[in-house]
Amino acid sequence: MVLGRSASNSGYSGEQVNVLGNHLGIWDLSYSIEYISKVYRFYYQHPFEDESGARWLLNRFDGLYGIELVLENDSYINQFLYEYINTMNQSGPEGASDSTYGWDNYYNHYIYQSGWTYNNKVIGNPLFTLGSNKGSYSDGTYIVNNRIKAHHIGITGNLSKKIDYKILFTYSQNYGIFPDEAKLNKENKLYRYENGLIQRSGLIQIGFNNFFKQLNAQVSYGIDQGKLLAPSKALLFSISYNYSSVSASK
Repeated sequence: MVLGRSASNSGYSGEQVNVLGNHLGIWDLSYSIEYISKVYRFYYQHPFEDESGARWLLNRFDGLYGIELVLENDSYINQFLYEYINTMNQSGPEGASDSTYGWDNYYNHYIYQSGWTYNNKVIGNPLFTLGSNKGSYSDGTYIVNNRIKAHHIGITGNLSKKIDYKILFTYSQNYGIFPDEAKLNKENKLYRYENGLIQRSGLIQIGFNNFFKQLNAQVSYGIDQGKLLAPSKALLFSISYNYSSVSASK
């Protein structure tokens, strides 16, 4: 941001009052330690959408908590990762008023109502989901689910000198967004995210390095199952050729 100016009298009222607009970010804390050829890393990323989260931390313990273990020598397991994300608080369930900052509604925007998205993809968090509910927060496409609890596990390793693997698994509970929930509760209507929609996602990937001279191959299988998204499965085969006799890692 170079210059910040309020809108003219003919502009949108919110832009006349809120000069700085929608600014968001994270507090990123990390600690690493090396012990007996192993690297341990602990980190926490705390999101904020306004002053309530950036300065006053009113969104409590929302954020991403992570533990990573890296083994320096190649082995059956050379990297292990566990992450937990919780975005349930968002500075509370009430809208903005004279006495509260109101819900943060992560990555949504009340003027640019598609929110922080690009080509129907959420920028910054792949677990937040897009959708549409006419007559609710917006009549168009917007982020309909940004209140989540999720666990993610990742493991990489080597089965042999020429075969490596990667395993990823994510389990999430999805509770929608505060504005939609408040509107439907007021109308005594059922909110589909009320008790949290369960979603499971997984990936298994096997790599074959220099299996024939300098040819490499990779097989990947991914799956999504749950009540949040339509079930899907995918299988990917890829082949690459390394023109250099020295690997990229060296």
